[in-house]
Amino acid sequence: MRKEILFAILAGVTFGLIIAFGVWRANVALRPDGANTTAPENTSETAQADFGITIAKPQDYQVITVSSTTLTGITKPNVWIIVSAEEEDYVAKTGENGEFEIEIDVIGGVNEILITAFDNEGAETQEKLILVYSSELAKQVEGDN
Repeated sequence: MRKEILFAILAGVTFGLIIAFGVWRANVALRPDGANTTAPENTSETAQADFGITIAKPQDYQVITVSSTTLTGITKPNVWIIVSAEEEDYVAKTGENGEFEIEIDVIGGVNEILITAFDNEGAETQEKLILVYSSELAKQVEGDN
């Protein structure tokens, strides 16, 4: 019985190698001549990469104890910032130095805040921020004092 198991394993490995070799050969044969295997550089992505949003405060996944918090950050100068909170949207424009500060209201529990910036050329960038609002944590912190 041990011989049968050994032959079955060898046959399976051989069959698997034959199939893998066939798939590899098919991919090589179907690839156009002169096809470059490296991805070409996209210059529009590198120009777009300079346009981003950096959130100064609050930090991602931060637990806050008040329902109203100030969202501050920086991006390109003179762009429109749209903040979509759970219940309300906020619009502001950055200053000459690219800084922005927006007062937002959060609801109890987990809040997904989406910050979107639009520049004059129509380019856009987004940043997502998760905040947790807990009124119970505020009670515990006050009780400890």
